[in-house]
Amino acid sequence: MKKHTTRLQGMGICEGIQAKDLKVGDVTIWNNGFEETILSIEMSKTGKTMKCNVGYNFMGEAKTAERKMMSARIVVVK
Repeated sequence: MKKHTTRLQGMGICEGIQAKDLKVGDVTIWNNGFEETILSIEMSKTGKTMKCNVGYNFMGEAKTAERKMMSARIVVVK
């Protein structure tokens, strides 16, 4: 794998960015093409982890959730 790539189920190897480079409004793609929109980002005091409030559609209904991840994690952005 290249430096900034990850393997998504149902999609294969995809290029991505580190989570710390995400911005509000970015659309992230997860396994099987599931999409989430970043609504807000909160970094930890050390900067190693982050919390993102995300919005997504589930069976035609708009929902929100909180996603926690390491700031160095590679995520795919649409």
